[in-house]
Amino acid sequence: MRLVLQQSRPLRLATVCAMYLAQGIPFGFVTSALKTYLIDQGTDTAAVGQMIAVLALPWTFKFLFGPILDRFVSSPLGRRRPWILFAQIGMLLTIAAMLGIDTEKQSLTLLIWLVFAHNVFAALQDVSTDALAIDIIPPNERGKANGLMFGCAYVGRFFGGFIIGRILFATNMTVALSIQIVLLALLFLVPLFAIERPQDQRFPKLLPKNAPPRKPHPHTQNLRFTDLFRRLLKAFANRNALAGAVLAICANIGAAALAVVGAAYLQNTVGWTKESYLGLEGVAVWAGLAGCIAGGWLSDKLGGRNMVMLSTAAYGSMWLLWFALQNHWHNHPLVYTLTTIDTALQGAFSVALFAWFMSLCDKQVAATQFTAFMALLNLSILIGSSSAGWVESQLGFPTALLAFAAFQIALLIIPWLSSESTPPPADKPPHPDPAPESLP
Repeated sequence: MRLVLQQSRPLRLATVCAMYLAQGIPFGFVTSALKTYLIDQGTDTAAVGQMIAVLALPWTFKFLFGPILDRFVSSPLGRRRPWILFAQIGMLLTIAAMLGIDTEKQSLTLLIWLVFAHNVFAALQDVSTDALAIDIIPPNERGKANGLMFGCAYVGRFFGGFIIGRILFATNMTVALSIQIVLLALLFLVPLFAIERPQDQRFPKLLPKNAPPRKPHPHTQNLRFTDLFRRLLKAFANRNALAGAVLAICANIGAAALAVVGAAYLQNTVGWTKESYLGLEGVAVWAGLAGCIAGGWLSDKLGGRNMVMLSTAAYGSMWLLWFALQNHWHNHPLVYTLTTIDTALQGAFSVALFAWFMSLCDKQVAATQFTAFMALLNLSILIGSSSAGWVESQLGFPTALLAFAAFQIALLIIPWLSSESTPPPADKPPHPDPAPESLP
């Protein structure tokens, strides 16, 4: 039996979800487990914020991968699958290179550079997976698919941050990294055996010399970079697409800054232990998963734009509630409840953004344009994480909650002034892509 993504809805959803799971495990390990571990060792907040910022840097510039993926699509392995396989091999090798590195001050720089290298490959896989999703997932499945994909990223972060984090605290870095290598190697088997379209080959080197020529897909002809960039500029010249870009730059600034400053405040000022704080982040992941699924469903029902406005207002209001209850942050059950709700709203907001951004994309450069939106979202994480030291010293965590709550709620003005979707440019592409088959 051949595993063909275009011919099976469950298979294509399982494949893109597996890729997001593979991205989430190391991401959760660094942003949750390793972050908590370093803070407990006495590393200052600015250094931890720098590590998170370095992690976000490849994701900020991942839009550079988009044109390359859209330009070079001619391969017997498929349009996107070769890039996914290459990226996953790089992810495995960079984690393997971390084996044996301790987190003493003299080794922290090397560890940060390896985190950077790993996320270069992870960002490439993310771009390839998003491009694959746009290619093979019909529009009427995209809201739910985005919810499942991002939900799997949350599950990966749970395993990387909470489960592997517990193992890190009980053993050492070598054991924690080895477990990640095994998990990523298992997930690597999914794109290794599943092909995109019936005419694609799984292992081209194993074909006999007299094999019949592969029937090309309409979009497997390599296009010129000038054609891609010209169409991309047209796509972003639209008022709605520009509004989406501005919102993407602003969307995660508050969340990224508060994640670092809040972790330091709860442990250093309120008195939470590293185990208690790690449990706080781990339990909330499941609420994030539920928020993603609910956000995807509501985006299909209400429209991505309307869901963005609703969820950003709710997200900012949640930070106002945090601020109002600051005298009770020593109460673990209360803080667990607040974090669970907060993470669910974050998941719903993120998926709503994805659904709206997809509706704003020009179909013929959707992979590149959607990647640009995602890169701008990660730029907002970079801005927020890099400012964590300044926010802590100048505002403090309680005041920062109040300031970022007002900022987050104000962001709903941006989609309110725009509309749901962007019409495609008037000129027609030379090779229209047939809609993927949708089987029950």
